[in-house]
Amino acid sequence: MITAAFILKLALITIGASGALASYRGYRRRHADPALPRDPGTDRLWRVAAASGTVVVLDLAIVLGFHNTVGLPRWLAAGLFGILAAAVLVLFTAAILLGWRVVR
Repeated sequence: MITAAFILKLALITIGASGALASYRGYRRRHADPALPRDPGTDRLWRVAAASGTVVVLDLAIVLGFHNTVGLPRWLAAGLFGILAAAVLVLFTAAILLGWRVVR
């Protein structure tokens, strides 16, 4: 059953995704055309988001792949989960700041 809360969440997701797409298009446009003015803050946030997203994907692949097949030691799995938590926190922070810069 579709509720008002579901529709509100869907609307927020759509607004956020369109803002992220506009920001990313601007990022790609600035790198393709050297005549456009640079935005070092946004460019840095996109690099941070890409790096932390890569860490999240690689960490998840290592933890889920090796822990279930080979059997990682508990201390190594705990360390990798700590790295995963930090990378997710950095990724969310970068996404929030990118969204804030698009709104401004």
